[in-house]
Amino acid sequence: MNDYIYTKAGTDITIRWRKLYNYTPPSEQESYKKKWADFRAKCNKSVDDLQAPTKLLPVKIYELKRK
Repeated sequence: MNDYIYTKAGTDITIRWRKLYNYTPPSEQESYKKKWADFRAKCNKSVDDLQAPTKLLPVKIYELKRK
C-alpha cells in the first residue's frame, strides 16, 4: 500500500488530503456555500430594504413635581 503522494512545496495539498482523508474543501460543500450566500445577501441590504417596526411600545409620560 502506497498511501504517500509526493507534492512539491507550494502545490495544492488538498490533492493529498482528498485521497488520504476523503477531504472535501468548504468551497465544494453546500452548507458553506449557503452560509456565505446568506451572509453576502445580508451585507448587500440597504436602508430601503429595512422594515418599519410593526408594533410600537406604549409610551408613558410622567410629569415632574417641582419643590
